[in-house]
Amino acid sequence: HRGHRGIHRTEERVNAVRSTPRLLPSLSLHSVYFLCALCDSVVNFCMARCDQGYLCEVCGGEVEEIVDSDLYLAFVLGEVQAEWLLDKPERHIRCNAERAQYIIDPDFPPVECPGFFDKHLLDAAYVTEQEARVTRAWRHLIAVARRGGSVFDSPLIGDHSGPP
Repeated sequence: HRGHRGIHRTEERVNAVRSTPRLLPSLSLHSVYFLCALCDSVVNFCMARCDQGYLCEVCGGEVEEIVDSDLYLAFVLGEVQAEWLLDKPERHIRCNAERAQYIIDPDFPPVECPGFFDKHLLDAAYVTEQEARVTRAWRHLIAVARRGGSVFDSPLIGDHSGPP
């Protein structure tokens, strides 16, 4: 519950956005309200998440770095849209063996995925494609972390219009 102060902040943002039409000429008033409310939600959620940390849904440990985040790896791969990042559970990349097995890099110890999704049981061409794709995305996370930037400020590998 944000109370009147939250509503006042949202109204200020709406007025600020509406007063700069050359920056956002195609947005309707409804879109502006939605964006402002989304900003409030993101800020409030991120503040809460910072207090408790991002906990892995598999092992329960804290996912401390973006380079360990399966959720952000999925975002870079285009499998998760930005607005869904707040709703999706987090886990370590290594705790998602189905995806982690495709990272081929000396800095990432190999992960086995026994069972139906074991890459050794799949088509070789598909495996080669996935290894290139997932490794490239993981290296992208490494580059973002080293640069100190954000995955939102750098080129993305995937198409972010697909299903969650």
